[in-house]
Amino acid sequence: GGGLFYYPPMAQGPPQAFSPDFLPDEFLELDTTETLSMAYDPEHDAVHISSTPASGTGTHWWVDWRTKTFWPVEYGAATTQPTAMLTFSRTMSDTRKTILGCRDGYLRWFDDTATDDDGDAITGYVVYGPLRGGGSPFTDGIVKEITGTLDSSSADVTWTLLSATHGEDVVNNAKERSSGTWTSGRNRTKYPRIRSGSFGVKVSGPGLWTVESIGLVVDAAGRQR
Repeated sequence: GGGLFYYPPMAQGPPQAFSPDFLPDEFLELDTTETLSMAYDPEHDAVHISSTPASGTGTHWWVDWRTKTFWPVEYGAATTQPTAMLTFSRTMSDTRKTILGCRDGYLRWFDDTATDDDGDAITGYVVYGPLRGGGSPFTDGIVKEITGTLDSSSADVTWTLLSATHGEDVVNNAKERSSGTWTSGRNRTKYPRIRSGSFGVKVSGPGLWTVESIGLVVDAAGRQR
């Protein structure tokens, strides 16, 4: 298979590949013995996709229709793994919601205000980067300052400064060089003075949090070692 396809509006034309250049490797290796389910979520302009085995936990994605990006999702308990999906509204005036039929026989849906999933804390994270340190492929950089600004009603988050020689390793095999906690609003500047070729910033935390901006001051540090 070629991944995820969709029909253009009013089905005017053949199916088109949704995101052929950014397809996760997992989509090319789906286990057809698992229960595959998918539904469009008009409330969030997204697509929910689940591959659920007969037991244990499965593999799940939240696909942003606007940015054509794929985001992995975890459902904490084996009993809450989706086995069927349906987009439904009770009346014509109601917002249509995506209903998940789960392994334990219950129906569930997504709630943007929820901070737990049937008692399991919901923790999210995002990695910003990779960012080239010295401005060229041949030079290192030194992160001299870092600060973050969160929404005024945001929950606290943990920030971690990541470093690696190459950009790919910032995502897959980074060193955690410095960390701290950001609270709502603008936070105090920290001075990590970390030297490397590439950097990233990981932000994580439970509850409802929003990052407004992250500021870094990076100076060139000479030729990469």
